[in-house]
Amino acid sequence: MTTRPSGAALDQLRRAISTIEHRDSPCGRARVGGARFSTGHAPLDAALGGGGLPGGALVEVRAEGGRDTVGSVAVALGLGAQVLRARPGLGVWIHGRRAGDDGLPHAPGLAAAGIAPGRMLVVGPLAPDLLLWAAEECLMAGGVGALVLQPDIAPGLVAARRLLLAGERCGAPVLVLGDPRLAPLAPARVRLEVRTLPSRAPPWWADRRPAGWMMPVGAPRWQLQVGRRGAGAPHEMEVEWDHGTHRFRDGSGLAHRTPGLVVGSGQHGRAA
Repeated sequence: MTTRPSGAALDQLRRAISTIEHRDSPCGRARVGGARFSTGHAPLDAALGGGGLPGGALVEVRAEGGRDTVGSVAVALGLGAQVLRARPGLGVWIHGRRAGDDGLPHAPGLAAAGIAPGRMLVVGPLAPDLLLWAAEECLMAGGVGALVLQPDIAPGLVAARRLLLAGERCGAPVLVLGDPRLAPLAPARVRLEVRTLPSRAPPWWADRRPAGWMMPVGAPRWQLQVGRRGAGAPHEMEVEWDHGTHRFRDGSGLAHRTPGLVVGSGQHGRAA
């Protein structure tokens, strides 16, 4: 007759296996517990729990609607850029087969976010099982500053837990993109829900607006709902991207106008 081990014995065995698996891991030696990475915008840092984006945590960046998926990609890229400002290592962006519909990092977009192209490794397209395996392997290998996961399906509880443990050992934030097509990421410590807003006019536009010209495209702008597990109701705020500082800044109190398509050189051009 076989005797089943007790719960305490199983817990002890799991801890022993975990120690063996990670004692020689560069990631395990480099763990940075409790680190925070500022977004450059104090209200957003406060909503994230004080000090900014938490290191070693799962952070879901979730589009509110189908039209907001590109915006959520931009917000995730901006958050990853803030981490790479303060933390050495590569940024790693791992995506599934559907990511082309929602947008992927490319050289001009990386430059606009303040990331040197040589610091971002883009991996994909991968099937769901390979995508999660690649994410865990990258985190455990060491040398990862921030990781963004763009999956076709939401990671299950077991896979999400493994990602969380790997991120905790590295101290690297793990940003997971979500949208209405995917179930929410249950183990996420922080969830940012993104709604894309119209850009505002540049400061010079009100004084120099030529007759018959349409408003040029301004800075990307979003409404964020920032929630933390166990922290009550989410915080809502409007932010936009500052191309000069490569940081988030306040985007509230702005006119909700749809920008026109502008062609030509210089600060403004005639509408097409």
